[in-house]
Amino acid sequence: MDHAAKPDIPESFAGRSVLITGSTGFIGKVLVEKILRCCPDVKKLYLLIRPGKKGDSIHKRLEQMTKAKLFDRLRESQEGFEDKLVAVQADLLQPKLGLSDDDIKTLQANVSIVFHVAATIKFNEVLKLSLQLNVTAVQMLLDLSRGMDLQAFVHVSTAYSNCPFKHIEEKVYPPTVDPYKLLSTVDWMSDDMVIDMTPYFLGDWPNTYTFTKAIAETVIVKESVGMPLCIVRPSIVGASWKDPIPGWVDNLAGASGLLIASHKGMIQSVLANEDMVADITPVDMVVNTLVTSAWHIAVNRPTQIPVINLVTSPNNPVTWKDVANHICPPTFSYTENHLLFEYLNFFGCKLPFTLIDLVVKMVGKRARMIRTYDQILKSMHLLKYFTCNEWIWNHSNYEKLMKTIPETDRQEFFMDARPLDWRDYLQTYIGG
Repeated sequence: MDHAAKPDIPESFAGRSVLITGSTGFIGKVLVEKILRCCPDVKKLYLLIRPGKKGDSIHKRLEQMTKAKLFDRLRESQEGFEDKLVAVQADLLQPKLGLSDDDIKTLQANVSIVFHVAATIKFNEVLKLSLQLNVTAVQMLLDLSRGMDLQAFVHVSTAYSNCPFKHIEEKVYPPTVDPYKLLSTVDWMSDDMVIDMTPYFLGDWPNTYTFTKAIAETVIVKESVGMPLCIVRPSIVGASWKDPIPGWVDNLAGASGLLIASHKGMIQSVLANEDMVADITPVDMVVNTLVTSAWHIAVNRPTQIPVINLVTSPNNPVTWKDVANHICPPTFSYTENHLLFEYLNFFGCKLPFTLIDLVVKMVGKRARMIRTYDQILKSMHLLKYFTCNEWIWNHSNYEKLMKTIPETDRQEFFMDARPLDWRDYLQTYIGG
């Protein structure tokens, strides 16, 4: 088939049904909205959803999600878009993903494109749970997908899955431990034993998140032979750049909490090397890359699994110093000195916040400042590995993918970071 005869991105989704894990998460929500709005002839989106912790049903969770401001543009352009969304009860910690036999039959009979977005992104998650959610769940999803007329399977990893290496190529690296021996060993160990052995298992990896993401990649390569699959590795995922709402973000996890806290004066100093690159990728660029990757896999059928380092620093780098200059007050500073970090934040934040909480308690209201401050500091200590180091990423596959996008789709499915104005983006991020 010549290039002219190949379908564009919306056409490749037309009449097809899509399965998405992690649809209620940050990236997942944007992905659902993007496919529905920009691939209007898609048939169905099957969303694997777990019942809410407070007893909310999967249908209530889906309804709450689609009522968010994120879906306003879609609501205006496509009345009744909700009819294309099918909530499927699932649990990644259960055998067969917690799916009923009927749901398995339905998914295998109808789905041809899979996006695996779900994961635990807690850096300090216990290893056993992190392996279950980030590795075993992938195995089960691959097993489910083998029964489909599969056209594309897109797995979301992280640019930091191989962070012990300073130069990261677009390839799956050989594992430092045998994934299957690790899974079986952790399975029979008690929780306390696993916790005690975790530093040994991690080796040079800074946390269970990056480690299990690396393990997942090696398992995928072994277990997806002959399947149309690709691995996309985003860096730090930030607020949307322009689509569908500039600056949209729905949580304060990771870098978002750090940026907001720095801007609002909740912290006076951050553990970071200000000259290091802060590789932030807007969530709409991430989603555009996922959709484009699925199109590329379905249409071009590469013989090897493409690995895509989705990073902004090679084309448009921004340092942590730049970030501070764009959004932080003049009193804010970066330091790699732990004592100075503790000193600045104790006298600049913790002491006055303690006094504020005392006053608040005296008037009979709930004191929150110190609790929030402690959460921010905990998050900062988890992030310091990434704010005090930087990496060089090869991204030739990403560049090639951009060049293959049909001309008619390049504006809608933008992936190029070069036009991104960091000052405008970060200020809009804070507003969002």
